[in-house]
Amino acid sequence: MTQTEHSLQKQIVQLFRTMGFKVFVLDAVTGVGYFRQDDKKRFAFLADLKARGYTKGQPDLCVVRNKVWFIELKKTPKSKIGAEQLDMQDWLHEHGHNAAIISSIEEAMRIANNPLN
Repeated sequence: MTQTEHSLQKQIVQLFRTMGFKVFVLDAVTGVGYFRQDDKKRFAFLADLKARGYTKGQPDLCVVRNKVWFIELKKTPKSKIGAEQLDMQDWLHEHGHNAAIISSIEEAMRIANNPLN
């Protein structure tokens, strides 16, 4: 069975918490999965998220210890990265923020093991 992005996220969240990071989940749009495609509540849910600040392409996690990191998770290194996600990464970097797109525990470990982070 292949790993899902959500199972990877759970492992990475546990890793960061174990390493002393505070972790904030930013991927509220995941809740859309609880609605059928034709459910009108799905559209109301998305509209409400957008009105409350959800931005297409925003990272999945914000992890904080000594520095703040915005993390976008992908199931595999070959997973498609959306244009909005790339634009968000570029914007974060241009404004001096730490941002990464990761697809493995090993990549998360490189961030977590750096004492400056």
